Amino acid sequence: AIPIGAWVLVKVAKIKQATDSYWAKRLLMFLTAFFAMNVAWSFLLWGQWEFTEHIFHGEALFAKVIFSNVVSCCCMLGIIGLAHLKAKMGFEVMGNEFRVALTALALLIGVAWEDCFDCAVEHLAQGQHDEATFKVGLALALAVVIVPVYAWYLKPKAMEAQERMES
Repeated sequence: AIPIGAWVLVKVAKIKQATDSYWAKRLLMFLTAFFAMNVAWSFLLWGQWEFTEHIFHGEALFAKVIFSNVVSCCCMLGIIGLAHLKAKMGFEVMGNEFRVALTALALLIGVAWEDCFDCAVEHLAQGQHDEATFKVGLALALAVVIVPVYAWYLKPKAMEAQERMES
């Protein structure tokens, strides 16, 4: 599915460059996002099914950690492939398609690790006296740690990098 998705992205980019119609370009932008997200979701659902049901049957958390690592590695290779494709075809041709593909890869990684995190929280909460209170407490504790790091370090670095890219 992934090579087919990459092939579709390249073909759509070439067709979009050749047409002058506003509606044709809008339709092609929609199809680009549609195909990229379909490829991402099909890979994610296949992997979750394959890893949790067949390879690591009965070890859901371990299967999700391994699958999330596989997704991360595959997406890194996908980003490298997109960079080579962009260098070969040029940014003018692959502008929107490149962003859509990167977004699909980022969502794929995010959803895989979120599923892993969710399974880990469920495992931690099992056997607690009040599972809901435990989950709320864990969420608040994580927020106390993560929000300051995001606000004081990550966001300023991201804004700085965005300004450098725009200039």
